[in-house]
Amino acid sequence: MSYLISAGITVNDITALYKNGRLYRLNHGFYCLSDNVPSEEQMLSILLPEGIVCLE
Repeated sequence: MSYLISAGITVNDITALYKNGRLYRLNHGFYCLSDNVPSEEQMLSILLPEGIVCLE
């Protein structure tokens, strides 16, 4: 979210986009466009870039 704010988009703008269904909330402070929701694997790589996940 910080890169959106640095681009001049306010917190109120982000909230309005989320409430209007234009943004999808991945996690606290992490949003994506609603028409481009990442897969679970992509979300893990976004939210845990240095993480290691073991799938059985």
